[in-house]
Amino acid sequence: MAAGTPRRQILFKVVLPAAVPSILTGCRNRAGDLLHRGVPRRNDYLDRGLGHLLVTAARTFQAVDMFVPLITISLLGLILNGLLQGLRSYLLRGSEV
Repeated sequence: MAAGTPRRQILFKVVLPAAVPSILTGCRNRAGDLLHRGVPRRNDYLDRGLGHLLVTAARTFQAVDMFVPLITISLLGLILNGLLQGLRSYLLRGSEV
């Protein structure tokens, strides 16, 4: 700003590029938290969904029936993590972060 650079240029050339690694790390952490905590809890009171299947099977001690939703949720987590990691690699290409 001391050199007379416009605020918009400072935002897009300095502030956002510096913040992108932290923003993407936060997105990856929250995505994992959503799959870990959100799927079973949010679908617990519904009559459909992977979380409902998982919680119902756990409450009725049906271990075999727990595997399909558990594996599906795990695969969704791996895919989501891979997509976010790919986005991070794409957006931060050429940087050393």
